[in-house]
Amino acid sequence: MPEATDQTSPAPVLDGVIFDMDGLMVDTEPIWTRAWAPTLEEFGIHEVPEGLPDACRGTAGSSTAEQIERYLGNGVDALAIFRRLDEVGSELTLREATKKPGLDEILAYLEKRGIPTAVASSGGIDRIIAQLERLGLREHFATIVSGQNLEHPKPAPDVFLLAAGQLGVQPEKTIVLEDAPAGITAAHAGGFVPIMVPDQVAPTPEIREKAFAVCTDLLAVRDLIDRTWPER
Repeated sequence: MPEATDQTSPAPVLDGVIFDMDGLMVDTEPIWTRAWAPTLEEFGIHEVPEGLPDACRGTAGSSTAEQIERYLGNGVDALAIFRRLDEVGSELTLREATKKPGLDEILAYLEKRGIPTAVASSGGIDRIIAQLERLGLREHFATIVSGQNLEHPKPAPDVFLLAAGQLGVQPEKTIVLEDAPAGITAAHAGGFVPIMVPDQVAPTPEIREKAFAVCTDLLAVRDLIDRTWPER
């Protein structure tokens, strides 16, 4: 069951739903965690610092580089490590990743109700599209946005604001579904309705305050939407 927070009730009309991809729709996060060790080995770093993979979840570009420098020191080429990690992780996820439970059901529910959907992910656009096509998901989304090359990636709200603009929806009437704290922070900052479905990282009290609800899985999200924004 979802755990509601004290956040102000959302608008009574639901304009759209924006999905994150990794860890939310597709079970990729354990695969990305595995990608760290071989990536760092290529740079002569023989141990993955505890907490580094979790700190980077949901981030991209400069945000990921900041975390890499924080854990490995200013002497490393953080952007080069990030780019190589993206290559290694992308290859693995495009070969091994599977859909998360409840994804097909929530997409069918939203389509039946005519609620438009988008993908807003920190991954590169080519990988996002390739993964969606591999899993037969591409046709479900009206727009797909990557935050990788934005000046301000998550936890800034820019990627979600861009997706909302392309969907033609208002943030306060739009749900953002995220598994990562950085994504919930971004959605909250953009004035969206953030709903968290935790994957590898549990929500802290601060993240719970920013989220409209925390749900166990996407089926629970579907049921929450049905109760909170019923058809009129």
